[in-house]
Amino acid sequence: MIFADRGLAEFGGGTRRVFTVSPPRDAAVVYTAEVPSAAGELVLENNRAQTLALMIAREQALSMVNVHARYLDSLEAEGILDRELEFLPTDKQIAERQSAGRGLGTPDFAVMIAYTKTADISEVLDTDLPDDPALDSELLAYFPPILRERFPDTLRAHRLRREIITTTMVNTMVNLAGISFDHRMTEDTGSTVADVLWAFTAARRIVELDDQWVTIEALDQSVPLDTQIALFLEARRSAERAAGWLLRHRAPSLGIDDVVNEFATPISTIAAHLDSVVTGRVAADIAERRSRSIDAGVPAELAARAARWPWMHPGFDIVEVARERACSIEQAMTTYWSMFDAFDLYWLWEGIGALPRSDRRLHQPRHQRAVCLEKAARVEPVGEVADGERHVAVRQVAGDRRRRELAAVADQQVDARRQLAAAFRESLG
Repeated sequence: MIFADRGLAEFGGGTRRVFTVSPPRDAAVVYTAEVPSAAGELVLENNRAQTLALMIAREQALSMVNVHARYLDSLEAEGILDRELEFLPTDKQIAERQSAGRGLGTPDFAVMIAYTKTADISEVLDTDLPDDPALDSELLAYFPPILRERFPDTLRAHRLRREIITTTMVNTMVNLAGISFDHRMTEDTGSTVADVLWAFTAARRIVELDDQWVTIEALDQSVPLDTQIALFLEARRSAERAAGWLLRHRAPSLGIDDVVNEFATPISTIAAHLDSVVTGRVAADIAERRSRSIDAGVPAELAARAARWPWMHPGFDIVEVARERACSIEQAMTTYWSMFDAFDLYWLWEGIGALPRSDRRLHQPRHQRAVCLEKAARVEPVGEVADGERHVAVRQVAGDRRRRELAAVADQQVDARRQLAAAFRESLG
């Protein structure tokens, strides 16, 4: 920048020195020729991402109607929004829509997504999360490429650095993870919005959600819309499970880079070797998912990758076990999935996943049982697992203590079904 001193002048009853500022000629050329179009493309990209988020929300409107209703209640109770002012449906109107087989509409979601982002940004700015050096990339991504390349240090010193980082992170989280994501995470874990944003940002880097999302978007109209949305949702769930694990097992005071460096490479290794390790019903499920996606027109490589996403949730525990027992990731994987198949935990995991989550009373026990199963299924390898062996002495690996834990989980599921049956009878009067 070129500064020119224009001397003293009178302003508001006082005397001040006046400067004029003009950019160097090359900077002016850069701005006038390249920046406006690049900035416009960034704005359009954010608009497209938000429109996609609204479309996915609409597809889930009925299945998640009770979650959305609870979230609206929460926003209203906290004084964040006024339903009457925003023409949002009352609880009674939502119940009537649900009875008619409908949920909230796109206009409702458009209002909710705006309030969600505004409230989240305000809350996160009151924390030190935006000061994490790992978020420089979020700051730079806000600006057109030509400015990132030529003036990176100037951008890093931007006086609105914290606000830009927070806005970018929140926009990304809500657009990718959904309007009610932070609400559900705070419900399940008791974490703050800033903690949820920390976990999601680390998780999306670990599971490479941004790359997966772009790959699915690129399918455009080459596959049915239902297939594309199903892929978006599976990619989203993989990041959501990862974020949930981090909230339960890692302190948000850790730097995002520390968490990513701990898990990114091992999780990638697990994804690359999963097909060769799983057996039984898990292997059959992955094969069936892959085949179904390919039949729908999904490229084979993406279909294979997406088929693994629902079974990547134990990956973080496997990484922990490998480190604690000083064994390789491959050995820990083999042990884990051999035990999973030997105890036929597939039916138990499937059963817990089928439990309803239509209201808070039913969702919380469902979430607790899922977490309990993850803990019970966590492998603690004892003895040596021979390299290349797929068979593991399950009796030695699991032990009596693990058998008791798994039996306890099964008992909890039976209790849950009894509670659901009692609640159903009670609702019938």
